[in-house]
Amino acid sequence: RSHHAALVHDGAIYLVGGFGEDGRARDDVLRATIGKDGALGAWQVVSRLDAGLAAHAAVVHDGALWVIGGAVDATQASDRVLRAPFNADGTLAAWEVTEATLPTARAHVRQVPVLGDRLFSIGGTREGRAIDEVVVGRFTGSR
Repeated sequence: RSHHAALVHDGAIYLVGGFGEDGRARDDVLRATIGKDGALGAWQVVSRLDAGLAAHAAVVHDGALWVIGGAVDATQASDRVLRAPFNADGTLAAWEVTEATLPTARAHVRQVPVLGDRLFSIGGTREGRAIDEVVVGRFTGSR
C-alpha cells in the first residue's frame, strides 16, 4: 500500500485508502490498536469509502475522521471532503460527503494542518502538475 493517509486516534492507528499493489485506489479504512509497548494489534477493516482514494489527507476533528481531496485513480483528482464519526468501538459510522469542497480537484494533498476550526490545504497536484495555492477552510458538520 502507498499514498494512503495515516493517523492516530484513541489508542489506535488508522490507514485510509491508498494505492494497492495492483495500482488501484483502495476504499478500505484499516485500524490496529497500539499496545503500551508500541506493538500493533491485528489490522481490521473498520469502514469503506464510497470509492477508492489515494494521495489524500485525513485528519481527526470533533470526534470524526475527515478525508480531503485525493486521487480517484492515476489521472483523476477529487475535490470532495468526506466525514465519518468515530463509534465507541473504534469503527466508523457512515461516511457523508460534506457540502464543503475544495475550489478545484487536487491530489497529493497529504498534509492538511488544523488550527482550531480551520484547516489548511497547501499545494498538491492537478492534472499531473504541482500547484502552489493554499486553501483555508472551516469544519462544517461538526457535533
